[in-house]
Amino acid sequence: MKVRARTRLLSILALTICFIAACGPAAVTQTAEPLVSPTQPPAATVTVIPAPKITQIVIDGDPSDWEGYEALLTDPAGDAARGGFDIAAVRAFANDTFLYVLIETHGPASDFVQVDLDVRSGARSFVISFWPGTGQQPHMGEVTTGEWKDVGGVESSSSALGEAVEIKMPLYYFEDVSNLELLNVRPMNGVCCESGWYAIDEIRRVKIAELDELESESGLTELPPRVCADQIAPPAPFGSLQPAPLTFAEPGFSAEWFVAPGTFNMPLDIILTPQGEMLVLAVRNFTLFRLDDDGITTPLAVNVDGYQGDMDGQGNVYLYFMPDGKITRVTPSGAVKIIVHSPLIRSDCDSGFGFGPDGNMYIAISPCPDAPYILQVTPSGQITRVRDGIPEMTAIHTSPDGRLIGAGSSGVFEISLNDYSLTKLNKDQIGGISSGGMTFDDAGNIYLATGQRSTAGTLHRMDDTGSITEIARLPFNGLSGIEWRRDTGEIVGGQLRQGGVLAVKPDGQIREIVSGNGIITPMGLAFSPCGELVAANDDGGMATLIDPAGTVSWFMDYLAFQPPIPYLAFAPDSTLYASEAAPGLSPVRVAVRALNDPGLKTLIEANYPSGLSYRASDSTLFVSDTSNGQILQVKPDGSYSVFADGLHFPTALALDPEGSLYVVVAPDQLQAPADHPPTFGDKIIQIKPDGSRSVFALLKDVHGITHGPDGYFYATAGDAVHRISADGRITRFAGGFENGIDLTFDLAGYLYVSDERANGILRIGGFPQGTISGVVTDASGPPVANARVQVLSVDPIVVGQVVFTDAQGRFSLPAAPRLYSVTVTASGYESVTQEDVTVIGGEEAQLLIALQQE
Repeated sequence: MKVRARTRLLSILALTICFIAACGPAAVTQTAEPLVSPTQPPAATVTVIPAPKITQIVIDGDPSDWEGYEALLTDPAGDAARGGFDIAAVRAFANDTFLYVLIETHGPASDFVQVDLDVRSGARSFVISFWPGTGQQPHMGEVTTGEWKDVGGVESSSSALGEAVEIKMPLYYFEDVSNLELLNVRPMNGVCCESGWYAIDEIRRVKIAELDELESESGLTELPPRVCADQIAPPAPFGSLQPAPLTFAEPGFSAEWFVAPGTFNMPLDIILTPQGEMLVLAVRNFTLFRLDDDGITTPLAVNVDGYQGDMDGQGNVYLYFMPDGKITRVTPSGAVKIIVHSPLIRSDCDSGFGFGPDGNMYIAISPCPDAPYILQVTPSGQITRVRDGIPEMTAIHTSPDGRLIGAGSSGVFEISLNDYSLTKLNKDQIGGISSGGMTFDDAGNIYLATGQRSTAGTLHRMDDTGSITEIARLPFNGLSGIEWRRDTGEIVGGQLRQGGVLAVKPDGQIREIVSGNGIITPMGLAFSPCGELVAANDDGGMATLIDPAGTVSWFMDYLAFQPPIPYLAFAPDSTLYASEAAPGLSPVRVAVRALNDPGLKTLIEANYPSGLSYRASDSTLFVSDTSNGQILQVKPDGSYSVFADGLHFPTALALDPEGSLYVVVAPDQLQAPADHPPTFGDKIIQIKPDGSRSVFALLKDVHGITHGPDGYFYATAGDAVHRISADGRITRFAGGFENGIDLTFDLAGYLYVSDERANGILRIGGFPQGTISGVVTDASGPPVANARVQVLSVDPIVVGQVVFTDAQGRFSLPAAPRLYSVTVTASGYESVTQEDVTVIGGEEAQLLIALQQE
């Protein structure tokens, strides 16, 4: 089965992308003077209070815990331009880990879209855009040279909107923190990023205080998870997990779900029938489900495409699929018909969709990075462009009193059907509205959801005066496609990333109707040197970390959207490399994350990179520079050279033990735009270390390739995994996948395969396997309990596992036939590494390791 190359969307970054692509340098250029020159308070009036040793500030919008922190700058009242965000004072400082900023205002902060901070770090200048109170991750770019260079999302940060505006972000992102300056604070308003996009207020440049404070333990728990943690769960024994229904071409192999599929793969929209029945649009199941209150599902329509849906007066559901410009009608009986298929309604980013009170459909097209506009689509399929230059709207619905309402990052608007003028309805600020994240109750309240592609989200209620109240905070992932249930008074929505469906009561209590499995459309896979599996999640815009026991957790946000397929690779020191690109979005790069880093940094920029493979012998990362048709060899410092060129859309990569590189390339006759490269190939090219190349194998629809410890290559191709011998002979190895993407082996020799359509990760056993066992003792003889034992192999892939010794100092673990190093560490002892540990299938390699006390 061939996977079509589709653009994946991210509402959570829509405003960010507008800022990056359209505003760029123009939006971040310093003005010569602020609107009204602020004044710095005389030093004599400042009472200096000794700073506490531990930072106790909570990011909640309440400035009371900032008492004792000096105001770096005050700003007079009345100088704000056309907005409700009039800066009164700014406080900012850096402790050992984070930058903290407090912005106090004259009156409540309202009627703004985002807040931009201009920060100088040494000789470099950065812009941080954030949306306080939305749960949305801040975004960062560098403007040192006067041109915008995207850094990406700022992980481990938080912001809040209350009596004041607060933000906290890791100092790591600045690298040089010896001389931090706050160049400007700009609350922004208008339509990003048109001529009406303007700064409401600004400040004068001030130096950020560097305090001798430490981050509290509670604050440090906000740092993201990392690989090779102090404690790692032991591996789940093979055969202990849910069996997977694969078929094998020869006996001796079996499969299980390492991460089992959930009920839904990307439940993006909930639709209520007139009878109150819940329908769930699960985008990557390509199915519209019926869902009862006990979590039981039945499919209403299968093989349907849609990102948002709405229902007409006759009970027909209309599904809008943005990447292909398609609207599909599903009748109450489940009959399916495509009524519109046109490039005129195609979009690269989340675009609000719904019926108007006149019976026509309306789409707020968001052709990121260009300005959004409104289309009218009649039930017969006639398309009319009715309004240009609107703010981004990710939700459109008709209210119970017959008004057409749209909501997005700039606010909530009534859309007049007479002249399509917009009237802003919200008085309080809210941004980052999820796809379909708006609904109504019978009392006229509007409910708004945020955080569809975030690690948390919020649910708000807006009354008829425009005042907004937070009802609930959603852990792990916000809601999208929300509906109000008349029978229970609950708001029901889907968790795009988690795969669950939740109901929220008016008092904020959360009820889980369907649980999720924590992943969404898994793509590239890579094992860390300690045995954790990291998986790129296409439609989630994230990577997940799966411990050896199979427990899933969020790992990091990044542009994991295809095309092309996002791949991952580890170095022996636990540095993670990720290819990052998505049509219409930025950055387009190979990113790097060192062991203790909270987020990704740019290693190199490339033209829609995809495949990655790391050669440990000389610390070289091979990169498929897909749309340039070449393979790059990149060093850890970011220097690189072209290893091979003239390749037709190279994608997946793999190395063999002799150092030859294997490259999947697209069919010669396939043509594709550079920003929508293919995700598959039909030919595998072998490139030897001296650069000579030859055709290794011909196989249709290849997505992933890896080298196994048994000496064979394995490749995914649609519903099957194929085995390829060293001389290029291909045999079918396993079948029964819905759509296998990437694959890799762990240290024990089990094969893992990501199945993006099934939304699960499979583990296959039956390959040759030996054992590494040993005893760890004190040099004087007694056993050392709870010593950490890391077993590592780096050729041709980096793979490892961590176990701990028992009370008798013993350890044992299965290992595939390879060459390994074994490193033992224990408290109070010097670490010991034993090299060249050889494992042979069916045999046990026994070690005796004595530790010297420090």
